[in-house]
Amino acid sequence: MSIPYGTGRVAFIAKQAEIATMLAAGHTKKNIYNHMKEHLAGLSYPQFTRYIRSRIQNISAPPKANIEQSKPKEAVKSFVPGDKDPNLDDLF
Repeated sequence: MSIPYGTGRVAFIAKQAEIATMLAAGHTKKNIYNHMKEHLAGLSYPQFTRYIRSRIQNISAPPKANIEQSKPKEAVKSFVPGDKDPNLDDLF
């Protein structure tokens, strides 16, 4: 009999607080996985690391500031051919 789809995710969520505590204490993902393998209902190591990335590390990591939004944009005049009075500073 096979394990029903989603059982590994449910097992991970049940152990999520313990996994987060172990990561904060400095344990490696591999050591945590090997320690909890029997309780993760057949969850593979690659999926285990994806759940850590999406469910634990995204929550604890502060959001990154968007560099583009923090810089004020400068107004740039473009040279239009045939303009009678071009600004010479814009040309060079």
